[in-house]
Amino acid sequence: MNLDKRQKILVGALLGIFLLWQGSGVLWSIFFGPFDQRNTQIVALDEQLKKKKDAKFQLDLTAARTRIWERRSLPPSADIASPLYHHWVLDLASKHHLEKLVVTPKRLSTGITSQVFTRIPISVTAECKMDQLCQFLYDFYRTDLLHKVTHLGVESLDFKANPTLKVSLELEGLSLKSAPVRTTLFAGKQETAVTDAMKQKSLDDYKSLSAANRFVRGYNGPPKPPTPPAPPGPPPTPFDSAPFTKLIGAVETEGLPAEAWLYDQSSNQRTVLTAGKDFEVAGVKGSVLEIGNRFIILKVKDKEWRLEMGDNLKQMTEIKPAAPATTPPASTPAAELPMKPPA
Repeated sequence: MNLDKRQKILVGALLGIFLLWQGSGVLWSIFFGPFDQRNTQIVALDEQLKKKKDAKFQLDLTAARTRIWERRSLPPSADIASPLYHHWVLDLASKHHLEKLVVTPKRLSTGITSQVFTRIPISVTAECKMDQLCQFLYDFYRTDLLHKVTHLGVESLDFKANPTLKVSLELEGLSLKSAPVRTTLFAGKQETAVTDAMKQKSLDDYKSLSAANRFVRGYNGPPKPPTPPAPPGPPPTPFDSAPFTKLIGAVETEGLPAEAWLYDQSSNQRTVLTAGKDFEVAGVKGSVLEIGNRFIILKVKDKEWRLEMGDNLKQMTEIKPAAPATTPPASTPAAELPMKPPA
């Protein structure tokens, strides 16, 4: 079939388009493949550079923190750091007048970290008020040393407000091996140093802790209601604390008189009763007849009353005297019974 010139051009164009369609991938890889490979390498190198920058930033940050820790560290020699830290804790506790104070150095702790740091532990036991404990802890945390409180135990010794507290503390300082060699507790030959975090804090920021009275043993009880202004006429009825006065304990000790404890929740006061002695509490006056394991027997107004553990004075129950036993009528002997008349 003879094709004219126009048809030959169309056939050639179609063949060219077909070859381009089928061979575009080959042509692209030949002419543009090197550019794609270079772009991929650039992206990978940028990612590696970003990771190295992040690693360097973390390394610089760690180095800066290490310099701060070395400045706050106890002396690098544990033999020097331990007595210095011990005497500093003793002076700080004595400054705040902690009573029955015992400051004891404990065995140094190194373990697998002996090439990095040594723990310098100190144990403290004392008796003090809540405000004294707050002042001690405020100065302890305010001091710019690498140390912390690892344990704090507080026990109330009184039943009244603002009781005396029995305190046990476990303190721990760190001695970094990389810290500059020195024979003083603080770096730079200074006697004291304040942490950056506590420079803006004052002791008044912690007044609420001592005002909260959190360590009173037992229950403080409802406050005494305020006395309203006296209206004209008869005087108001005095406050009756008997419903708030409960039996909270009874103790029997061999060789000693038994004791019982009455606790007035309204005034936070405790009264000790002794078997065989008189008492007067919450408007109730009488004598103690018996103290049992979970009850007491009282004599009030010539009557005997029983008060159970946990009950208040209004819940006493009167002990009724036992009714006298009735004697059954004597039976008549059979010989004295009338004989049945014969039929």
